[in-house]
Amino acid sequence: MARLNGRRTLPPGPVLVTLLILTVVLVGVVIRQVRQNAARSKQTVQTKLAPLTSAVPPTAMPAPRLLGKVSDTANFRAGPSTAAAILKQLPPGTEARLLAREQTANGGWYFVEVAGQEGWLSDQVLMIDPAVAAFVPVRTATVPGSQPSTVNTSSP
Repeated sequence: MARLNGRRTLPPGPVLVTLLILTVVLVGVVIRQVRQNAARSKQTVQTKLAPLTSAVPPTAMPAPRLLGKVSDTANFRAGPSTAAAILKQLPPGTEARLLAREQTANGGWYFVEVAGQEGWLSDQVLMIDPAVAAFVPVRTATVPGSQPSTVNTSSP
């Protein structure tokens, strides 16, 4: 034993070794406690999430709302042409549900539904978010007396 100011003290080597051993034991206990808590938390989270993941299929995504707004007073027409009969005039801000789009020699046209009535609007008078426009089905050119087929050539 060493003496300091007339007192007996433990040599520094054994004290440091003892402190080191106690520290290692304490750290081991803390790590074990943290792992146990993490395992309990993971089980709780999995239990709480299980009903949610099983209730919603991974491929289920809501379809975007295919809407556009009339930008200026617009002629709501019976066909995709400026020569087609005007069904009515629509004021700016009128919301139109986009059913299909068609490219003709006269430009781009949208087959829409407004207040329960179906008709055509030129793409020049519609404000449409480009992300929404990508989801609108493309319709082939119409032939009088026939129903056009719908082909979606765009990829969202």
